[in-house]
Amino acid sequence: MENRKNIILKVKGLKKYFPLNKDIFGRPTAHLRAVDDVSFTLEAGKTIGVVGESGCGKTTLGRTILQLYDTTGGRSLYYGHKIEDFLPKYYLNELKNIT
Repeated sequence: MENRKNIILKVKGLKKYFPLNKDIFGRPTAHLRAVDDVSFTLEAGKTIGVVGESGCGKTTLGRTILQLYDTTGGRSLYYGHKIEDFLPKYYLNELKNIT
């Protein structure tokens, strides 16, 4: 049973899709589902591991959790808050330019 005071990171239904093809109007017609409906909770003093084959989405998951990639769906919360609550907008834009 999780104790809300001990939750460092909560990820719920996180999704990240990349557009593959676009129609003549520029709307995506197909997507690559890099991360699809990932949920977990990380409590203080606990450790989790993300394992899988090369190319399965581990790095994309991490970058999406850190919001270096915009999420397609779901959310990630640090101590109950979005990363935008901690960082100024200009800093988030600079972080996204690094990747």
